[in-house]
Amino acid sequence: MGSIYRRLEICSVNLQGPSSLRTTHLTHLQFLHPLASRFFAKPFSSAIDDELAVKSFLVSFLIDSCGLSSTRAVCVSDIYGERLGFSPARKPDGILELLRDHGFRTPHIARMISNWPLLLRVRCPQRTLLPKLEFFYSIGFTKEDLPALISKNPKYWLRSLEGHTRPVYSTLKAVLKSDDQVVHILKRARWGLPWMGEKNLGSNLVLLRGIGAPQSTIALMLKNFPSDMLAKHEKFCETVNEVKSLGFNVSKSVFALAVHVMTCGKAAKERCSKIYKEWGWSDDDILLAFQKAPLCLLVSEGKLKRTLDFLVNRMGCDAGAIAKYPVILLYNLERRIIPRCLVVQLLLEKGLIKKEWSLGSIMTTLESYFLKRYVNRYPDIAPQLLSVYTDSILRPSKTEKLS
Repeated sequence: MGSIYRRLEICSVNLQGPSSLRTTHLTHLQFLHPLASRFFAKPFSSAIDDELAVKSFLVSFLIDSCGLSSTRAVCVSDIYGERLGFSPARKPDGILELLRDHGFRTPHIARMISNWPLLLRVRCPQRTLLPKLEFFYSIGFTKEDLPALISKNPKYWLRSLEGHTRPVYSTLKAVLKSDDQVVHILKRARWGLPWMGEKNLGSNLVLLRGIGAPQSTIALMLKNFPSDMLAKHEKFCETVNEVKSLGFNVSKSVFALAVHVMTCGKAAKERCSKIYKEWGWSDDDILLAFQKAPLCLLVSEGKLKRTLDFLVNRMGCDAGAIAKYPVILLYNLERRIIPRCLVVQLLLEKGLIKKEWSLGSIMTTLESYFLKRYVNRYPDIAPQLLSVYTDSILRPSKTEKLS
């Protein structure tokens, strides 16, 4: 708009000349920009004042009614002002009223309008927006969780209810079997339902069924890694074939974890592999660990180093042997690994277990069995064992350091 004003100011100087010259300038100016007629239909200064008044109103409306910051409101006004096309006499109050009636608070509205200002152009919100809200309520969303979902991705409003939303919902429901699970997926998916194209999702489901993946594995992938299932079909095919070539059985749940790991970027996997090699693992050890617990290639660097340091340097475990039980690397160091090792250390001091204790049986067994096998089994010192164990879980930061 500023460039238009500058051109108008230049032309207004030229219009001080003879009447024939003024006519020529005006005709050319109107031809160059359709807004010119709006400025010259009335005195020049009055036209500018009216435009500024409309812009001022829009900025104030975005701040006061929609909750935008002043900086963002000015930005939205500059970019979308003419496309929004409303004024004091024509405000989109019906949209805001509908949203607030359905639990959308000012932060939700501000986020939506900031990301998609053209929502304010919607006509007849009772006919266009309300049916979409009612659909989401029908599958289990509430007025408490739906605003958070839609404000995070206002493109939910853009998708056709009958042409996109319902068909994708039906596809998800056919796999997951319950509306609760579908709602769970929509809350977890990085992009959400607006980006769930039927083509990729449907093709990827057909591929998994075609290679013999059971319903339970497919449901696991959808529930836990929905974004993986939305990958482009060609890329998804490559990932699935790569995982199969590494010896994974498609009928096992670990197959779904492997696909997820291979879908993630190379940086995390390469970082973990480098750390494992620094601790003496071979390529075969890394492959073995990946086949048993694929997520071991996505552990954070800090957690991985602390866990390996503790098990090898504090507890005397063989680094290569840990590759046989890689799931241990996924456990919480302070609340599982250290407490159980404190019990082991005390049992070793008392001579109640062999020095060649099994890392796998100690760490991977269920809590109830661990207490039965390694704590309650020794009634003479059971209270002491239980105290050491529970204290280290409840107060991990105060846990006694192992020598």
